[in-house]
Amino acid sequence: MPISIEESRVPFRGACKSVSNAVAPMTGTVRVLSDLHLGHSGTMIEDVEQLAPLIEGADTVIFNGDTFEERCPAFYEKGHDMLGELDALCRSVGAEAVYLSGNHDPDSWEHSWVDLCQGDVFVSHGHAILKYISPWSRNAGKTAQTIDGLWQEFEDSEQTIEQRFELTRKSCHATTVYQPQLGRSLISKALTVAEEAWPPSRPLSVIRTWINSPEDARDFVAEYRPHAKFFIMGHTHFPGIWKSGGLNVINTGAFFLLLNARTVEIADGRMTVHAIKRNRSGEFVRGVQKGVFSNLPLTTSE
Repeated sequence: MPISIEESRVPFRGACKSVSNAVAPMTGTVRVLSDLHLGHSGTMIEDVEQLAPLIEGADTVIFNGDTFEERCPAFYEKGHDMLGELDALCRSVGAEAVYLSGNHDPDSWEHSWVDLCQGDVFVSHGHAILKYISPWSRNAGKTAQTIDGLWQEFEDSEQTIEQRFELTRKSCHATTVYQPQLGRSLISKALTVAEEAWPPSRPLSVIRTWINSPEDARDFVAEYRPHAKFFIMGHTHFPGIWKSGGLNVINTGAFFLLLNARTVEIADGRMTVHAIKRNRSGEFVRGVQKGVFSNLPLTTSE
């Protein structure tokens, strides 16, 4: 479908200097996607119209962080242009787009989290659960001291959820963003795997994060949203559903090389989780159902 971006509501670098969850009430069908990484050479999204089947039919689509590459100069311009097209696509099919901040776009959005279903469902990118944001980063050791200093200031404050997300935003700027030029051929994918596996400590850190993230999510929610029963996140690019204590942790993966994305839909008191696949036309569509949860309160944001 043709898309006009004349009225797109796209951000400018450094547009937001605070965090909030003051999202307008949501009703009807709400869908959640994360980690589109628009503009990045490793994203699987070549044209935002590929996302149309995942957006059509929704009243609200929550883009749960790392929607585009705000912090990567090499990818920013293309990502910003694709973001405008995405926003226009949502408007053209009658879906309200809600953008939440991630570690790749920490300053572009007003909102960092949203509570749904009368507080039963907490939605946020997931980087806030990790002190060092991306502990698998090649430069994690160099940035740890700066982040430790930020945490010292935080521990001397009231430690509200707003302050925690402001700490997270500042910590994002203490980290560096890797800017590889990734190709789509089999050889390029093989080289990507080899590069991601170096140094040897890096894949071990990634695996450790994957293993620990459900418990980290549980601890975060216990501190700031103790009544929540679900945490929908992304960030680690590792899709799945886990039970940690009384919390269901749902990770929607990423539209990125090597791993897959998932989508969450909440409607009429029912939540479903689907894998995302590509059809013969190259569009992203819902695939195998990975989970279903019933008897949720009405879908409204707090």
